[in-house]
Amino acid sequence: MPRSTVSRRSKKKAERALFAAGKPTVTPTHEKEVAAPAASGARAWTLSRVAATLTPSRLTSIFTAADGGDNQELLSLAAEVEQRDAHAGAQLRTRKLALVGCPWLVEATSDKPADVTLAAELQALVESPAWFGLALDLLDALMKGYSACEIVWALSSKRWTPARFLHRDPRHFAISVADGSTLRLRTEAAPKEGEDLQPYKWVVHTPRLSSGPLVRAGLVRALAPMYVLKGLGVAAWGRFIEVFGVPMRVGSYAPGAAEEEIEALAKAVRAIGHDAAGIKPNTTDIAFLDAAQGDAAAHERLALWVDSQISKAVLGQTMTADAGSSRSQAEVHDAVRRDILLADARALVATLQRDVINAYVDLNTGPPANGVYPRLRCITDVAEDRKAFVDALVPMIDRGLEVEQSVVRDKLGLPAPDKGATKLMTPVSRNGTIQQAAKLARDDARLSRLELAQLERNRQQFAEQAGDFIDDLGDEVDHEAVASPFLDAITEAARGADNFDEFRARLTDLEVDATAMVESLALRCLLARGAGDATDEVNL
Repeated sequence: MPRSTVSRRSKKKAERALFAAGKPTVTPTHEKEVAAPAASGARAWTLSRVAATLTPSRLTSIFTAADGGDNQELLSLAAEVEQRDAHAGAQLRTRKLALVGCPWLVEATSDKPADVTLAAELQALVESPAWFGLALDLLDALMKGYSACEIVWALSSKRWTPARFLHRDPRHFAISVADGSTLRLRTEAAPKEGEDLQPYKWVVHTPRLSSGPLVRAGLVRALAPMYVLKGLGVAAWGRFIEVFGVPMRVGSYAPGAAEEEIEALAKAVRAIGHDAAGIKPNTTDIAFLDAAQGDAAAHERLALWVDSQISKAVLGQTMTADAGSSRSQAEVHDAVRRDILLADARALVATLQRDVINAYVDLNTGPPANGVYPRLRCITDVAEDRKAFVDALVPMIDRGLEVEQSVVRDKLGLPAPDKGATKLMTPVSRNGTIQQAAKLARDDARLSRLELAQLERNRQQFAEQAGDFIDDLGDEVDHEAVASPFLDAITEAARGADNFDEFRARLTDLEVDATAMVESLALRCLLARGAGDATDEVNL
């Protein structure tokens, strides 16, 4: 039977066993190293030197081999460039540490105790020193296109937990010829084509810095030509300094000088160059000439230009990376660098979510029925004013906005309280209005439904008593007593007048006690305002 057929059958059998009983099962290989490097063979740890003899034509051949699938020398070159070029190494470290130094947070899928406990376990994992090393190792993919770390699982407190994350040499992986993107582990049985990576065993990071097959990914494609150019320029700069940077020393001797005198003069000239001291016969002479002229700054400008190109390739800008920029310029260009930071964060979060967070959940509780896993976040936000956040949130909650406690705790950086811990809580005010007490009671989960019902009854009783009080005020008004003085005076004026004009004249001369009327109007106005039927608007 062909070997490929046997391999496919064994793989399917392993997958069935892995997902037995509805969730993956940890196999013995999950608990030990399976891709350790060796002194020789398919995963030899020794490095081959490429950069020392690098020329433009040699670099072209390395790129051509990588395009055909053989990226071994390209990966070796990537490691050497990062280590040998101080500027490239510093810029890459800056980009990595800017992300690794950000806080990491795991959000629970809900406020249920089981979900909160699971998120707390994962939060402890992302805050461990091993997580920092894992994130830093995975960002090696920025230079080389991909990075893979092996997970060694261990059983602790009835939970399968990653005990170690082991970074593996990218040269120990082959890229599938079928799609040009899938990584396969090189083994002694398959040193060239490699074997499939075991599920739940690997964290593989392949950031998309450019489109195309995996062999063309990574910043090494942009940095390697700059490294070659800079190397040639610095070497020429060194030769220039040797030739033109030191004043010439010329010795002269008289005709017919003896061989001993000539030899002594030569030694004196050489000694002055190394020791700044020497002796010579008095029949000879040494002259010091000015150094030959040349444009030494041209070599320096070339090196600085190459460094600026490296800064652009790695950080996306030069203002905060190289000298000669003002603070305002650097602040403007730092926004471009932040775009790169956010893109790196999204890519790394996606990798760690898939290969660590989801794997932890699958191996311990099984895949969620709704497909929703605890969410991993990398906090790259600018520092937020927490007081402003709280001041804006509290009034909205008072107006009925519903917010999960876990979301607010995450925004404020507060962990969920432990079971049995003493909690800070707002007491319910018993001396305030009934409406305020009822509202606070609803917000406080400690109050029982009976207490809420009693508060509601008290509120209704207060409303009824207030209504009865207003009705009683209206009943106490003697309408006849208020209107009689005005009606009697008007009737008397009408009886004594012979015509309408005289009646109007008599009205202007009336003298009536309006005290009762004024008190009645004031009371009516009060009642109207209390009922909300009166305004201060006057329409003329």
